[in-house]
Amino acid sequence: MDVSIVIPLFNRKDYIERTVESILNSGVAFQQLIIVDNWSTDGSLELANTIPSRFGCQIIVVQETKPGAAAARNKGLSLCKTKWVYFFDSDDIFTGLPGTWDEDADMVCFPTFNDFNGKKKRRAFICNARPHVHILSLMLNTQGVIFNAEFLRGIGGWDERCLVWDDWELGIRGLTHAGNVCLLPDKAYHEILIHPDSITGADFSSRSEGIARALEIAWEDVSDIRDLAEKSRSEMALFYRVCILCGFYLREGNKLLAAETIGRFSERFNTCKECVFIGRILTWYVALGGRGAWRIAMRMI
Repeated sequence: MDVSIVIPLFNRKDYIERTVESILNSGVAFQQLIIVDNWSTDGSLELANTIPSRFGCQIIVVQETKPGAAAARNKGLSLCKTKWVYFFDSDDIFTGLPGTWDEDADMVCFPTFNDFNGKKKRRAFICNARPHVHILSLMLNTQGVIFNAEFLRGIGGWDERCLVWDDWELGIRGLTHAGNVCLLPDKAYHEILIHPDSITGADFSSRSEGIARALEIAWEDVSDIRDLAEKSRSEMALFYRVCILCGFYLREGNKLLAAETIGRFSERFNTCKECVFIGRILTWYVALGGRGAWRIAMRMI
């Protein structure tokens, strides 16, 4: 399989060896496994440097001095010599890749699982490649997309301004520019372990500045959509995404942060009174513990 697997590494000494073993034991005949350390301070790099000699396969360990997983992933992309590139996190469990897909695709997309303390739940995945669907559903996470390496380089790789939600942003940009998206909804792969110190994170408030930056960059991505109808839907989806986010801030007890966030982004959206009303309902629905707000928002677009 003409695939390179790239893993960013930052202070994951207790996880990285298990992750690598899950990849090597999966049966996937990848060409390169590239581990990119990003200034680890817990001995992760030293441990990673022992992996190539111990496992005896095509494993490359390098360092990236720019901070952030996006920068580390771009470093791995620059070293990729294969047609396809797949990105994985250093604290998750690899279970394989689809056996076949459209060789002319720019992106190959499939579902994954979240693992909350041993409770495995399949993440939402809708068989629809329009950007507004991903904006609301968050269906394209890091472990759920195989990229054509040249396509990914052509759209600028990972945006290094994004320190969180970088996979969400890349999903929007990828779907905006891809000519051929291969969707494989029938089987989910991988266990994404959710814990307080994971890249995925356990709350929203502690990452609010990074999330706000990702939202601003997503607005730039949406402005590049040429189909006017899809552009309008994506702008509305971003507005509802902000409203849902504010609901989580309220649920976490951060009323001021919710007010600041909606104020920060409200001027960007040319929304009608009805949409503003729906947005407020979404916010309070989430704040009061409601689930699946994004599905409600999808019906409003």
